[in-house]
Amino acid sequence: MQTVAQWCEEFLAKPHPDLGRGGSVCPFIPKALSMNRVVFVVVHTENRAESEVDETIARYRQIFLDMEPVSGQEAMDKAILVILPDVSEEDAPRMVDETHRRLKSDFVDSGLMIGKFHPRSEQGGLHNPGFRPLRSPVPLLAIRHMVDSDLPFLNRVDDPTQDRIRFLESYGQRFDGAEPSRWSEKARAALEKNRLAQEREQ
Repeated sequence: MQTVAQWCEEFLAKPHPDLGRGGSVCPFIPKALSMNRVVFVVVHTENRAESEVDETIARYRQIFLDMEPVSGQEAMDKAILVILPDVSEEDAPRMVDETHRRLKSDFVDSGLMIGKFHPRSEQGGLHNPGFRPLRSPVPLLAIRHMVDSDLPFLNRVDDPTQDRIRFLESYGQRFDGAEPSRWSEKARAALEKNRLAQEREQ
């Protein structure tokens, strides 16, 4: 926990010259840390079945939703970091990425984002593909509320078309009736494009 907390303070909450934009590496974490609304939990995976680990992590979806504050703008400034200390650096790309893939849909359906972090992450930044913002010293999954600028994370080309459609539909439902933003039209266009791609695949 101490290692992850230090990484949050010294990396996520700070600007980085390779980020490709201004501000901190994670736009959400500085305020959440300052308000003491980042919860660190440890989930042990050694000698546990994949399904059991999934079930344990999935429970934090409802725990997060029930965490105070549960409504209003302040509810956006909270997060849970699920630390996975038993996962070795060598196993992290498989274990963390696959766990994230299996759980992502249910979190997105609830209006949440679940992020995957580990020492060997090769996922590039949105503004600089050569930057690796998801490299952490200890494997972990991060849970927070979805915001409209999360659209690019829900329309990644490495996700199957069917999954992207589900993510984008959940995104649309979450922001239905909200003030139009620069993401609104992009979301509608992305959903239509993926639906057409699915028709072609069939």
